[in-house]
Amino acid sequence: MGKRTLILGDLHSEKTRILCKILEDGIARQYRGISAIDMAPQRNVKGESGNSLPESGVVLDSIHLLIPRRVYEPRAEGGDKREINQLAVWNAKNIGAQLRKFISSPTRALFMNDVTMYLHKGPLAILLKAVSKSHTFIGTGFRGTISLDDLETGISRREKKLIDRLTHYMDEVISV
Repeated sequence: MGKRTLILGDLHSEKTRILCKILEDGIARQYRGISAIDMAPQRNVKGESGNSLPESGVVLDSIHLLIPRRVYEPRAEGGDKREINQLAVWNAKNIGAQLRKFISSPTRALFMNDVTMYLHKGPLAILLKAVSKSHTFIGTGFRGTISLDDLETGISRREKKLIDRLTHYMDEVISV
């Protein structure tokens, strides 16, 4: 508590599971003032469960949960360069609205699942402003060896660059 922590890893590396265990611990200890912003798609393009917090099994009744109405997987759902960019822009808009809600009414602890979905097209400054409003921050993000084809849109390169910049604002970075 009282630190800024980022959990980074490849696809399917258990980042969300680790975040959920920490969140469950905070809930069990009756830590007051917890918000969570879930930026992960709830279902992947094959219709399988995604890595979202509601699908994790964590009882989220006692926290302030902010979920965009829809999060897309631009590289998987977009059929061409234009669609990938449009889906990434929609994600930035939908997730950005949740970040602004948190900024206007912050809590002591902030959990963010899958910040990379926002960073494809969203400004790092808004994300950092949300992080700075909390006493404790724990988030997850993609940093891995799996190459995800973005059809030369640049979102993969931007994602990597902004995740690297985000790490400079953290007290601790955990690689899984």
